[in-house]
Amino acid sequence: MRLKNRLPACDKTGKYGRGEPRMEEGAVGKEETILLVEDSATVLALVRAFLQNEGYDVLSAGSGKEAVRICREFAGRIALVLTDMIMPNMGGVELAGQVRAMRPGTKVLFMSGYAEEETSSIGAPLIQKPFTPHALAAKLREILDAPP
Repeated sequence: MRLKNRLPACDKTGKYGRGEPRMEEGAVGKEETILLVEDSATVLALVRAFLQNEGYDVLSAGSGKEAVRICREFAGRIALVLTDMIMPNMGGVELAGQVRAMRPGTKVLFMSGYAEEETSSIGAPLIQKPFTPHALAAKLREILDAPP
């Protein structure tokens, strides 16, 4: 998997790969804690850096099993789990079920590089890969600001 196919580059004008403008300067996160789960180490590092830059506290895991362990051990509130859908051993849907059992009210946003038709049956918010930082920031705020 080549990274440039996952997150578009930003040119000097602030335009991203699909011509979307950058978010206004300043963080959009409100210091909420996000648990980021992604089995690609490169994508995990890039998304984690972006989320931290946006003002979120980020816990990160490279697998569903690691994410479950973090959920058990972390004493604070996890506002949202941002998870890849397809991962070895434990996919995002199974992970979301376990997290919700341990931490009712935790919101979930799935990420997937698979066709939207293949993932439409999950009945939860989804952001298609590749996505722009602008699209991710907007989707996170939409979900986090929605009533429980």
